Amino acid sequence: MATKQQIEWLSQLAKLLEAPAMVVKEVVDVLDAPFTAEKGQAKPEPSENSPAAPGQKDRKADAKKGTDAAKAESKNTFHSGGGHIISLPPDATGKLPLVVIFWGNNGKDPVINGTPPSYFKKALVAYGPRNGTFAAVTALLAPLLKEKGIEISTISICGYSSGGQAAFANYGSATKAVGFIDPNVQKRNFSTFDAKAIYSINPNPDAWQFTGDPDPAYTVAQARIDAVDIVKKAGGFAETTKVGHAAYPKYFLSTFESKLI
Repeated sequence: MATKQQIEWLSQLAKLLEAPAMVVKEVVDVLDAPFTAEKGQAKPEPSENSPAAPGQKDRKADAKKGTDAAKAESKNTFHSGGGHIISLPPDATGKLPLVVIFWGNNGKDPVINGTPPSYFKKALVAYGPRNGTFAAVTALLAPLLKEKGIEISTISICGYSSGGQAAFANYGSATKAVGFIDPNVQKRNFSTFDAKAIYSINPNPDAWQFTGDPDPAYTVAQARIDAVDIVKKAGGFAETTKVGHAAYPKYFLSTFESKLI
């Protein structure tokens, strides 16, 4: 017969498995085994030449265990191609906002795990690498929009960490907002900012000590700090925080959800 402590633990576990946030874990699983749009089946991810980082295999195994119960409940559909992935809400139709998020050097997990569950219910959500393009997103989206009868109402583009450079490169495709999530910023990017910019950084003086400018003395760290005033003068929103870099996507996407969707 189960003890009182065991019953309490099982009750808590059941609540976790029913939580809406589990849908985010589903996206992680899909990226590990991306869907082919033609067959609707998972295809194997190309093998890595370098060995996995310590603990990486364990983390993937844990993430997969966490998705097993969520798979049956998640009704979102996911499509991948060209290194990008798109999530469509269940029974999506009509006009919907599109939010594109480019990840950085530390990979896709921080941006996917940091995306609030509400995004998957209210918007088309696309993810891409730090050198991703809006053109690749639209190429993947086009047949899906036609099939489902969906129109894009607004477009927001975000870049996290080194993915900030992708946000600059695709800035002109945004119609609503461009979010800079503790990003890589260089002096040549300053003229791109306008009223659509939402800029948030942790001005950690010990990080970003490398240059992206012809002047070797002008670091990315300094450019990130200087950009705060430049964004404000351009009519956008800018702030500094003490949020840790790994936690920044969750903070940013939650805080500025109403400005992005």
